[in-house]
Amino acid sequence: MKSHTLKSMTRIYEKIRQALEATPGLTQKGLAARMGLNPAAVNRMLYGRRNIMAEEIPIIEDYLGMALSLAPSSGVDVEYTQDKSKTVARHRGGMADVGGSASALSAVPVYNAGGAAGGLVRGPSPVDWAARHPAQAQILDAYAVYYMGGDMAPRYFRGELVYLHPGRPAKADNDVLLTLASGQTLLRRVIADDGKILRVAMYNPATEETVRHADIKDSALVLARG
Repeated sequence: MKSHTLKSMTRIYEKIRQALEATPGLTQKGLAARMGLNPAAVNRMLYGRRNIMAEEIPIIEDYLGMALSLAPSSGVDVEYTQDKSKTVARHRGGMADVGGSASALSAVPVYNAGGAAGGLVRGPSPVDWAARHPAQAQILDAYAVYYMGGDMAPRYFRGELVYLHPGRPAKADNDVLLTLASGQTLLRRVIADDGKILRVAMYNPATEETVRHADIKDSALVLARG
């Protein structure tokens, strides 16, 4: 199928960052609120470490009060085909499609977990997308969370991005995200596992506890943080 590409040298995230810096009253925090994202996600976006979804561009334009043209000098390589559902906005470091889902090989969905967020809710509407961590290469079901709990400080700070592998079992000295049958989500350090009881630790306060495998609905191994 015939494809067309518009290429440019200026990166769109730099254009957004420059507009924020040059316009009184516009802030990263304000942009995050308008986009419904964690401020840390917007900060990564402004420095090219998070992809910008095509559907986010109108929201950003509305907040900035300016057009982010997709013509040359915009910093976005736009690839499109006769099937508009396949249109993607491709950025250095990954891609995202107009439908709001990121490429399975370039980005992973991000959800909130723990703290006031309660249990982890994985579904069709993640709160964010993040560039796939190298440790998640070829893991098609990989995902990440903003862990909103405070019980693993100072090992993890509140709101930190945590990259996960949902299929690999955790062993002693691994960190794991547990979703219990009750709906509670726990980020813990594994101490020991006898197949029936998982002994884990948290840091704030420094405490050990046991979790029955029968009470674990889902678990995911922590691969990296970012």
